[in-house]
Amino acid sequence: MKFMKKVKSAFAGFTAIVMAAAVTLTAVPVSSVQAAENENQNLVLHWDMTKNEDGTLKDLTGNSHSGKLNNSLESAKVDGIDVLNMTGGYVDIPDGTISTDAKEITINMLVKISENIKSSWMFCVGSSNKRYLYLTGCSNQNGTMRGGVGCVPASGGNGWDYESVVQGDSALDAGVWQNITVTYKDGGKFTFYKDGVKQAEADLSTGNAGNFTLQDLMTAGDARDGYMGWSFYTGQDPKFQGTVADFRIYESELNADEVKTLSDDMADMLERLAESDFTSADINLTEEDCLGTNASAEEVTSDLVLPTTTTIGEKKNDAQITKWVSSNEDIISNDGKVTPGVVDTTVVMTATVTRNDISADKQLTFVVKGSATDADLAKADAKALTVVNSDDVAGNLTLPTTGEYGSVITWSSSDESIISTKDEGSVLAGKVNRPAVATDVTLTATITKGEAVETKEIVCHVRKAAEEVVTTDYLFAYFPYTSTKDERVYFGVSEDGLNFQSLNKSQYVLESRVGTHGIRDPFVFRSHEGDKFYLIATDLTVAGLTQDGTWYPGQGWGENQTKGSQSIVVWESDDLVNWSQERLCKVSLDTAGCTWAPEAYWDDETEQYVVFWASKVSTDGYAKQRVYYTTTRDFHTFGETKVWIEESGSVIDTTVIKGNDGYYYRYTKNEAGNTNVYGTPSKRIYCERSKSLTATKWEIVSNNSLAVSGGQIEGGCIFKINTDDVENAKKVAGLKGFTLEGDDVYCLMADKTGVTIFPGLSTNLSDGWFNVLGTNKSESVNGTSIYSMPDPDASHGTVMPITSEEYDNLLKKYDEAYAEKAKDASDKADAAIKAVEPVTEEELTAITEDITLPKEIENMDGVTVTWTSSDETVISTEGVVTRPAAGEEDAVVDLTVTITVPGADGVRDQIRSKSYVVTVKAEAKPITLESIAVTAPTKTEYTVGEELDLAGMKVTAKYSDGSTEDIAVTDCEVSGYDKTKTGEQTVTVTYEGKTNTFKVTVKEAAATPKLPYEDVAETDWFYDEVAYNYFAETMTGTDPTHFSPYATLVRAQFATILHRIEGEPAAEYTNRFPDVPDKQFYSTAVLWAADAKVVTGYTDSGYFGTNDPITREQMVVMMYRYADYKKYDISKTADLSSFSDAEQVSGFAETAMKWAVENGIIEGKENENGSYRLDPQGSTSRAECAIIIQRFMEMFEK
Repeated sequence: MKFMKKVKSAFAGFTAIVMAAAVTLTAVPVSSVQAAENENQNLVLHWDMTKNEDGTLKDLTGNSHSGKLNNSLESAKVDGIDVLNMTGGYVDIPDGTISTDAKEITINMLVKISENIKSSWMFCVGSSNKRYLYLTGCSNQNGTMRGGVGCVPASGGNGWDYESVVQGDSALDAGVWQNITVTYKDGGKFTFYKDGVKQAEADLSTGNAGNFTLQDLMTAGDARDGYMGWSFYTGQDPKFQGTVADFRIYESELNADEVKTLSDDMADMLERLAESDFTSADINLTEEDCLGTNASAEEVTSDLVLPTTTTIGEKKNDAQITKWVSSNEDIISNDGKVTPGVVDTTVVMTATVTRNDISADKQLTFVVKGSATDADLAKADAKALTVVNSDDVAGNLTLPTTGEYGSVITWSSSDESIISTKDEGSVLAGKVNRPAVATDVTLTATITKGEAVETKEIVCHVRKAAEEVVTTDYLFAYFPYTSTKDERVYFGVSEDGLNFQSLNKSQYVLESRVGTHGIRDPFVFRSHEGDKFYLIATDLTVAGLTQDGTWYPGQGWGENQTKGSQSIVVWESDDLVNWSQERLCKVSLDTAGCTWAPEAYWDDETEQYVVFWASKVSTDGYAKQRVYYTTTRDFHTFGETKVWIEESGSVIDTTVIKGNDGYYYRYTKNEAGNTNVYGTPSKRIYCERSKSLTATKWEIVSNNSLAVSGGQIEGGCIFKINTDDVENAKKVAGLKGFTLEGDDVYCLMADKTGVTIFPGLSTNLSDGWFNVLGTNKSESVNGTSIYSMPDPDASHGTVMPITSEEYDNLLKKYDEAYAEKAKDASDKADAAIKAVEPVTEEELTAITEDITLPKEIENMDGVTVTWTSSDETVISTEGVVTRPAAGEEDAVVDLTVTITVPGADGVRDQIRSKSYVVTVKAEAKPITLESIAVTAPTKTEYTVGEELDLAGMKVTAKYSDGSTEDIAVTDCEVSGYDKTKTGEQTVTVTYEGKTNTFKVTVKEAAATPKLPYEDVAETDWFYDEVAYNYFAETMTGTDPTHFSPYATLVRAQFATILHRIEGEPAAEYTNRFPDVPDKQFYSTAVLWAADAKVVTGYTDSGYFGTNDPITREQMVVMMYRYADYKKYDISKTADLSSFSDAEQVSGFAETAMKWAVENGIIEGKENENGSYRLDPQGSTSRAECAIIIQRFMEMFEK
């Protein structure tokens, strides 16, 4: 501490002037305060939270005791008064503030806190955590205000063991501005006040601190005289969480009257702060102010009415609501509009309330009623349904059995042998048996809600079975709190399990950006299958840390046990180098105050992981730590949380291993302050065993597994020494005077009082005893290293055996020197694995013959190439292919090539692997004709004497490979038809020895009906067509005995023919056409045709032309329109250019004529030169009409 004389009388006047000016600017009342300062002439520091140009707090005394701000503290104004938000930060009280002859001190602080945090010091003066004077608003011991002095004697010790304290009756009030004063005088008393009222006092000279003086606490030249807002226990106690408006230090003990005067003179300032600096609790806004027409906040069905003003505090000062924000805008928008969701939905509306430039948020909660049906809920559950890790299945799956909205979910699997959807004893549905080849399996979920049912398919990509893991080395995951106060994850590695080197230049590897942002007690482990890793850790920070410019404050140990995280932090990796984004997973009870030192272990009985940790809970007032557990398959979804270990006192830091005898052995720290029921001393580890991992009653094995003297131990971690390192472990044990017998060696490591990690060895888990190799950071005997721990000094962590390849990958990632040495061999291995190509991508799915599996790589000497096959009976490692027999399924084989490039100069062999999924086709079956199918001919009814007509018959051959082929009828033998016999006959079709049949019927020839017309003879060229129309009742005679075949057809007659074809529909008579009177044979026909737009009449006269001869093109147009009316296909048209009179076709008839020619309705008339003409304007005889009508009707199946 620099030498600092008291402020002289001559300087006091100047100080008073500066103070008066400063107070005037900040509107702080100073009359009596300033008078006291002038009279006492001993105010040595005064910060009113205004700042110098360099950003430090300005000292208004003129003594230049500026306050250095740490951790980006935020300044603000409250009704013109400067305040400093101390959350997460602190201010240095500069060296020299307390003079070297000071014997008295008064510290005054105008402050407001949002909540009490235990062990959060408001201020302290002194030199270290062995010499100090302090005040906290909430002590760790009993939660009340506490102040005092710590003064460790020259012989040494902990500061807290040498404290003389003054304990108040209550904690510092939260949410209100208060003036706090502490006074002390050598040989006198330590007193503290709240708003001028004495809270507690005591003579400290009789306490543990001894008969100290103020100067005993100070050290000249140590850079600071204390802190505003922090403790000298910088790595353990949390920083102050509050706002400060004024801070003063006097080098005199103010008496009670002077303290009262000081507090009274600040009353106006306190009132202004109280009225302007408000919190959410001061805002009078409630849900009822926003309901509108809704009856209550629990049953919202209509829009809210969001106010724009409210009031603050008991005085109900007016304030503005400047913003509303909804937690779910789909349900309630930011302006209060309500849109009900599928189910009842809780929405939090946050109002930002502002007064005098100070803002605070008030949260209001509303429940919007849903109106969904069971069908809606089932659909919603189906939409939301997922299976964790379905895109990369490496282990057992968690299959949900209920949906978010109450649906019942059942499952089925496309391959139950790979993913089972049935419970199997204590193993739940979702068990995965990974196949030899990576396989897709489809899970089908049936989602049922009431009568509503939905289904959803989820395709799961299942990894191939993992290879056997052979471990050779070790990974150590830890956090180095003792020396660096760093709450992040560090990695170290070892070749023998005892001597570790740090990675990444002794810097962190993983950090958390979730929860508290601090990480402690990392536990890294390999998945049960062996090819995946998890790292779980405690979500906790004591020291606090800065990330991206944001300060995340720590908490004291008291707060961290009652207001700590209920979650663990989880990472995943396939290679220990590339890690997933960390995530928070809530595992603790809702009543838990902390979730400490999580670990996980595979349970063979239930085939899932048991995750366990220590918690205190509020239900017993956080009386003690218990160890709890839950279960998981995927570290996303967790089962019920249950108590696992409960003793009369606290227990923490459990670790587990399974022995060769079928027992699980667990090692737990007795955290109680006394010996437990097993005889385990306080702060020591005891061992139990059980054949059921989740049992609550375990057999005690040892009451002190690591017997060491002095201090305390915690953070046990047990692992098995790799087979290749057993002899070395026995050797170093021998150097320490221990004899280890047996084939297996186990190592139990622990943290000694947060100072260092140390190991113990054992070959017999069943006696629970481990031979301690030492308790220092490292140990050696005669120059031989026994063990050594990585830098920085490791605290609680995990050691996990790893493979040589994993060790190599870690060093290439985190050790630059190793990576550089390994570069050539690593690059060579990368190139080699790319060069191996036994089959092309096209060949992968259709292998039918031996393949070449390269055993060496061109121009790459020293590279070893080895192959493995998931089924050597199909593809051997020499590439010999044995196809499955004909009729068997194709075989799918996983071929894996492994490239090894020898390492050198301490570098491990560089190993690369690549897999090919190959399909080997089964031998082809001989293809044989199995059967023929026969579709009967179009004609199946005959009269006696008619020949069999096979037109329309179809014969299809079916072969043994499932293929089919149409067979020409002429290639078949047809038998069984007799045209002379009447009745039903079976006709047999034979092709290459295979037969099939169809039925026909032969009838006596019916007497040919006679036409009644005298002018139509059977020999006439038009006889058949006239008969067709007669019997179809489309054309009748001109009288009962005459058809008049050569008579010219008129328009009324043709309209009547079309009307008959349509079935003679009714039509209401109108005088649309003057020449179509009512009640004529054609009246209805013409009017129907006009309504159907089949006829139009003459546009110039409005007449229909009833008795006008119909031209050939008029007749074609009427048929075309009728076909369109019937929606027949009229798209096909012909080219008319081959007709000699094509150009004579009228424009209105051209399309219709092309259609009629294309469909064979009009064929044209032959000219003398052999060409044809259409004769579009020519008339049509009745006989010609009969022919054209028959063609039309047969074309369109009439």
